[in-house]
Parts: sequence; structure tokens; C-alpha cells
Amino acid sequence: MSPMKDKHPRAFVCVSHSPLMTIPALADFGSEFRKNLTETKSFIEEFSPDLVVMFAPDHLNLFEHIRPPFTTVISATSLPEFSVPEFRFNIDVD
Repeated sequence: MSPMKDKHPRAFVCVSHSPLMTIPALADFGSEFRKNLTETKSFIEEFSPDLVVMFAPDHLNLFEHIRPPFTTVISATSLPEFSVPEFRFNIDVD
């Protein structure tokens, strides 16, 4: 390690979210994903950073550009992708 690194240790962690982790057909994937998130959290806690810089997508603002804020969802069907069949979401319309 160079003296600079000794004085100012750095760690870089890149984590993505996964909508697939909640799909029953991919339960093994979901448990592995959550296990890795737990390990990542432990690493960050042990590293105990003084500064955290986070880059994240802003889904909400994107969605406001393609749909008005007063939209009401009455039904929804998933896209058949990532080897997951199309399925209907359970949306309570009552």
C-alpha cells in the first residue's frame, strides 16, 4: 500500500437491485441475492466509512415523464423476460 492509501483508505461497492428476487420461480436466486446484500452490509459496517457517495437511478422522476401522477392501476401483467413466464399481478381493485 502506498502512504496515500494508508492515510485515506477507500472502498468501492457496486450493488444493483433485482426485481427477480421476489419471483417464486427464482427463489434460489432471491435467497442468494439477499445473502450477498447481507455480506455487503457487513463489509460496509466494518469499513466504517466517513463519507459515502451514492449513485442511483431516479425511477420516480422518469416515471412521471411517461405517466401522469394521477394514474390509477386497475390491472397489470408482467413482461415475459429473464426466463420468467408472463404472470398477472394481484392488484386489489376493491
